[in-house]
Amino acid sequence: MDRPDTLNRRGVVVLFVLTLVGAVSQAEAVFSGDVGTGSFVLFVAFSIASVVLLWQLFERNRPAEK
Repeated sequence: MDRPDTLNRRGVVVLFVLTLVGAVSQAEAVFSGDVGTGSFVLFVAFSIASVVLLWQLFERNRPAEK
């Protein structure tokens, strides 16, 4: 059986959930009032990673072009 060159779907879903949880936890710190630079940077990083992983999931579900 050939191994795929990229992460499998389950791995992408797990990474997406982890980055989404990280973004939400950092959002609580960022939007609670006293914003630290580290919290804001982590919030932005987790948010960007979540969007990229979600895009990867949608790309995998796209039907093959003929």
